[in-house]
Amino acid sequence: MRRLAKIVSTCTVTLSLLAGCRTVRDYPPVPVRLQTGGPSRGVAPIETSIHLINHETPDNQTQSRPTENILVLSGGGANGAFTAGMLVGWTQTGNRPEFDVVTGVSTGALIAPLAFLGADYDPALRHLFTSENASRIYKRLPLLPWSNALATSEPLRRQICGMVTERLLCRIASEHDRGRRLYVGTTNLDTQKLVVWDIGAIATSHHPDKVELVQEIILASCSVPGLLPPVSINVEIGHRKYSELHVDGGVSASMFLPPHILVMAPDGPMTSEHGSTEAVNRITVYTIVAGKADPDPLPVKLGLLNLSNASLAGMLRAQQGHELAQLYLMAHFANARFQLAAIPQSIRTQSSALDFDVGAMRALFNEGDRLGSSSAGWIDAPPGIDPQNWAVPRISTQLTPGEVSNTTLMLHR
Repeated sequence: MRRLAKIVSTCTVTLSLLAGCRTVRDYPPVPVRLQTGGPSRGVAPIETSIHLINHETPDNQTQSRPTENILVLSGGGANGAFTAGMLVGWTQTGNRPEFDVVTGVSTGALIAPLAFLGADYDPALRHLFTSENASRIYKRLPLLPWSNALATSEPLRRQICGMVTERLLCRIASEHDRGRRLYVGTTNLDTQKLVVWDIGAIATSHHPDKVELVQEIILASCSVPGLLPPVSINVEIGHRKYSELHVDGGVSASMFLPPHILVMAPDGPMTSEHGSTEAVNRITVYTIVAGKADPDPLPVKLGLLNLSNASLAGMLRAQQGHELAQLYLMAHFANARFQLAAIPQSIRTQSSALDFDVGAMRALFNEGDRLGSSSAGWIDAPPGIDPQNWAVPRISTQLTPGEVSNTTLMLHR
């Protein structure tokens, strides 16, 4: 009898945990015709290259202040401890600005609301990445045919719910009314596109469940596909309700800056949303990468999983490089300053950013704190911009050390 009770108890616990890794749509998915087709019964398609929720365009701007300081936060899992430390150290210099715009994906989405609200939330940033709870992000589950993920995200959900409270959302709403903007990115699996959520607009809205919605958005942005289950978010189109599946924003963008922040003027060069050259020259785009700007090479062991992981890492590395270059060029053509901070090449990091080891995260936080409190933590261009680092084609298998990484420019060979 005791054995039977033990089996029943074990099954009950297992099923309850499995419920945490299963994603259920409350409503059907958005029909394909509404994603890619023409209008249907007066409902316009919703697909765009960047799906910006509750967004402002240059034609309907309501911001009451010019944009001067922009903060862009990348994804990076446990390496987000470096970003948090960088911000805390920056506060200690007395030079950390009040950001007019903050954007974040994945671990950057977790940090973004606290960075947006300023130094008052530095203790919360420190706790988020250095406390014992920092390692309690997910709990692995048995792999079964109907599973949507290898782990449940309930521990992470509890942390997010403890952070994103009604009080915090009221603070965000107040700053939004002052003209500041906070954006978080997720990936819509149904369209495989980046969705940018205007958190401040949601905070000031009359949405009855806006606190829960923001919690779900941040959870979705941190939900690495395969490891954590997707998050179902309900939307309404033409008075009909549908459910979208959202996952880690890093799937579609490792970092982002909404185009309307720095827009192309109709009569020529890119300019700021507020127009004058004098205002444009005051804009600075600060970008903090939760990782290395140029990740370290790592010899690959043979084997299906090893080769697959290395290929995925290569794709993510290329994505990060392209997006850093895009941000740099956007800033350049807007006559804005570009500043980049990333984990120094000399610092040893964990082989996987999904290993949430508290000791390693504390070390990264301290390194970020050290760099943030000095001017040495910033560079004015991402890797690959300097002509000395442009890649050139190989012409032989007889290589020099520089040619192994294919990053040394040789104009005359």
